[in-house]
Amino acid sequence: MSRPAWRRWLCGRALRLHVALLIVVPCCLAAGLFELTRARAGNQLSWVYVFEWPFFAAFSGRLWWRLLHEEESSSAHFSAAPAAGTSGPADDEPADPQLRAWNEYLARLHAESPPGGPPRENSA
Repeated sequence: MSRPAWRRWLCGRALRLHVALLIVVPCCLAAGLFELTRARAGNQLSWVYVFEWPFFAAFSGRLWWRLLHEEESSSAHFSAAPAAGTSGPADDEPADPQLRAWNEYLARLHAESPPGGPPRENSA
C-alpha cells in the first residue's frame, strides 16, 4: 500500500529535494542569463552556455520529480547479492548454464591467482 501524497511531499527526504531544487534552478537560470549577456557582447563560446544552463535547470527539475516519486522498495532490487553471513537462495546453483560456466571460470581464476597480488615465495 502506498503512502498518502502529502507524506511524499513533506517527508524529510522530500524537503531536502525541494530545497535543492529551489537553489539549483534559479542558479542555473541566472548563469544562463549571465552567459546570454556575454554572448551578446561578442563572446561566441558563450552561446553554447546560453542553452546549456537552462538544460541543466530542466534536467534538475526532471531529476527532482523522479526522485520524489520513486518508491522506497525500488532500491531493494539493487542489492541482489546476499550480505556476508546470510544465506542466499535455496538452490545455490544457477539455472542458467552460461552463468554456471562463468561462475566456474571465476572460481578457477581465483584458485589459480588469489586476490592480493602474486604469491610470495617461501624463503625458508
